[in-house]
Amino acid sequence: MSTKAKAFPSKDEHVIGVVSKITKHGVYIKLIEYGNLEGYCHISEVAAAWIRNIRNFVRLDQQVVGKVLRADKRKGQVDISIKRVSAQKKKEKVQEYKQHMSALAIVRLIAEKLGREEKEVLKELESVLVEEFGSLYHGFEYIATEDDAEIREFFTEEMANVIEEMAKASIKINTFEKEIKIGLRSYSSDGVDEIREVLMKIQTSIQKRENIEFELFTVGAPTYRLWMSGRYYEDLDEITVDVNKILEEYKAEHPKLDYTTKEEKR
Repeated sequence: MSTKAKAFPSKDEHVIGVVSKITKHGVYIKLIEYGNLEGYCHISEVAAAWIRNIRNFVRLDQQVVGKVLRADKRKGQVDISIKRVSAQKKKEKVQEYKQHMSALAIVRLIAEKLGREEKEVLKELESVLVEEFGSLYHGFEYIATEDDAEIREFFTEEMANVIEEMAKASIKINTFEKEIKIGLRSYSSDGVDEIREVLMKIQTSIQKRENIEFELFTVGAPTYRLWMSGRYYEDLDEITVDVNKILEEYKAEHPKLDYTTKEEKR
């Protein structure tokens, strides 16, 4: 998402705004991404339920996410639906806007540190980070967590240092954790070696993944515990699938091995 001011919303776009006026027949919403341009949501588009009193569904100064039904730039009219926005889309839009505001705050800090005009710094940053990462925020997020050598060729050393300093100070990276309890028992004469080998296969598989921390340790034979931590829970779910696949394939080759897996709640 670019931080450049948007001119006018488009049909089917999702927008974020604040309820500025409530009438019997609808709601007026100031679109904060468009310089408080006023949009209108008819009562029939406020909620899927039958509405007797519209104030039971919206309140003044409430932040809402809407879907643009019609946008007439010539007349300056924007019709919006609140009810046609899914909970997931609402969550994504609010998160996008928060990131947008965070990016602007970081730009402001960089400009102050360098003693330069904010608009000038914003333009320079957008020309690189939006192009490379899709948005300023994602660019700052990358710089805060990864080696920033990739972006240093685009800025002076002083500016690159300030960007890195402010990004790392401003962006908190969330991590997720997951644990799997693995039961392993082998009735083979080489049972100990089989268990050691399959555990090594699991460990090697996880080591190939980037940005994943893990520990695989014995709770007490025949029970083992795999602890994982990463930035994306989806990655941990994928590892869980991989672990079960490794165990299944290993058992197919070593039928005297039995295994169980259980995800531990945290």
